[in-house]
Amino acid sequence: MNILNAIKIIMNVMFFSLFISSSNAADEVGKTMIARGEVQAGSSEQVNKRPLKRRSSIFENDIISTGASSKTQLRMTDGSMIAMKENTELVIAEYTYNSENGKNSAVLDLVQGGLRSITGAIKAEKGDYKLTTPIGSIGIRGTHFEVELLNGTVWIAVWDGAIDVLLSTGLKSGSMLSLGVGENYSYAAIDKEGVVTTYIEPPQIFEQGMSSKATEITKKSTNDDTATNDDTATNVDVKRSAYEEINTALIISSIEEGYTEFISYDELNSLAPQNTYELVAAKQGTIEYSAATVISDYNLSNFTAGMEIDFDTGRISNGQLSFNDDRSSDAWNAVFNGNMHIKNDAVFLEVGITFASHGNNLADGIISANFIDFFGLDAVSGGFQLHEQTGDVEVDGSYLIRAKY
Repeated sequence: MNILNAIKIIMNVMFFSLFISSSNAADEVGKTMIARGEVQAGSSEQVNKRPLKRRSSIFENDIISTGASSKTQLRMTDGSMIAMKENTELVIAEYTYNSENGKNSAVLDLVQGGLRSITGAIKAEKGDYKLTTPIGSIGIRGTHFEVELLNGTVWIAVWDGAIDVLLSTGLKSGSMLSLGVGENYSYAAIDKEGVVTTYIEPPQIFEQGMSSKATEITKKSTNDDTATNDDTATNVDVKRSAYEEINTALIISSIEEGYTEFISYDELNSLAPQNTYELVAAKQGTIEYSAATVISDYNLSNFTAGMEIDFDTGRISNGQLSFNDDRSSDAWNAVFNGNMHIKNDAVFLEVGITFASHGNNLADGIISANFIDFFGLDAVSGGFQLHEQTGDVEVDGSYLIRAKY
């Protein structure tokens, strides 16, 4: 073997090894949808972290952090949404989603700060979805929850579904605390000694617009069966009492692409939850939705939105959004269509953008849509995130569209 052939063999071996190494590289488990301020990611072995921008990839074992006055929103491969607040550190310890073999699991570790999350297919398909914290491990049975660490105390809110907290500290180490649907409480605070305090309305630490700034928090200890005030009404009635100082709209918000529910003040006394599945099953014909309301961190004007839903075929058509924001004179426009799905006695609206623009610039993004139990089929709510395809200009918000009868 001459020297030239030997070099060729060595080069081929090196190339093959590099190819194998590249093929075994960490799989992408999500993408950054929004990154504002200082947002970074990297493994514990990496000294230099990589900055995250919109559409940046997220990998298993990433440590994701946000700085002061910073925030980010992640969309994972199973459709889960994770919104991280400022000064937050989250470890993606494990994230496995395979729609074919069903071996799905997620383990996240909240080191500091706070997050809100809406789970996706991993939880929907009965996969293992957990969030670890300094006071214990949280098993997710629900779809929408929020956790925040503050001065050694872990605050928890369950907005939809339920969770189970396996305590790992204090005298109650090894015991389970369940919150959410079917449980006595949906909100709790657990200090570093493992002492649990439960709440019958959202503590003001959660910026959900569900309690007014002057509302006194009513709480119960898990060791006390008596409320600390005379208000012994149902959870719904207690929540409604917190709304009384809000004279325009009551907003129950989440991070699912800006999803928000709007309930006007005048409707509080007349609204009652309805079974949307039964209403859809009985409905025939088409409903047009056109009278729109919007809320956004941006100053939006001239907002219009609409869609049509054919309850015979499940087709969603003629979807459109249009508005201006005060940063430019150019209008945002988006056209979307989709389908209504029924699964396990639940109704889902799936829509996708077919065209979007900002002035003369093409745009892209996400639009979501949902029915609200309080409104039945009389309204559709959802969220939108739009951005220019070739620029950094972006906008997001939440909407409600009323039925036109």
